[in-house]
Amino acid sequence: MSKLLVVIGIAGQQDGSVASLFSQEPGWKARGITRNQSSHSALAWTSKGVEMVQVDLNDPFSLPAAFSENQALGEYCSDIELQQGKNVSDAASQVPPLERIVISSLVDAETLSGGRFMGYLRESHPELTGKPSAVVMWNYMGNWLRDLILEAEEALVGSGTTPLPHIDVERDTGYLVRALLECPPGKTVLGAGDMISWSEMLRVWCECFDQLSIDQFERFVPVPGLGR
Repeated sequence: MSKLLVVIGIAGQQDGSVASLFSQEPGWKARGITRNQSSHSALAWTSKGVEMVQVDLNDPFSLPAAFSENQALGEYCSDIELQQGKNVSDAASQVPPLERIVISSLVDAETLSGGRFMGYLRESHPELTGKPSAVVMWNYMGNWLRDLILEAEEALVGSGTTPLPHIDVERDTGYLVRALLECPPGKTVLGAGDMISWSEMLRVWCECFDQLSIDQFERFVPVPGLGR
């Protein structure tokens, strides 16, 4: 019998990567949730063989049906969606076969957020506290292809020559989640599509935009030391 992975926010880059991989992964079935089953995105996923269920994360009563027979729950919620995360957890507590909750996170997110999500689990659903597993997302490679603008007071982490983890979100996230699900619940995975230093990234970026002047670059990324 195939295990079921429910993907929340399937239209996003991270979630879409997970759904694409697990819809073809032997022994797994991917299910996406959507506010509108007739939307272009929902119909596109249905055509790929992914079951789509109509759910409103702001409506707790609509959630349990989406998680029936669920073994793994992929939750990709930002801090601003804390209440939606609570609603998801309330519904997850009603699914006895649930093996784990997969959360997309950042380094030390629990400390920086004051532990509000995990605190809610411990207080309201102690039976779930051992089930969350996290994928830590690092630098998005795709950001360098879009309107990346750093403020002058911002600093880039690292010495400039130290390799740091970078990921291609659409390509890599599904594989990171698969690796996480091969570990016991409660683990955290930090993965990378490549380890690249800022200096190497800047070199590649400049090769792609060889007509960019230093003045143009400094207006684009006004970080002292990178332009001149």
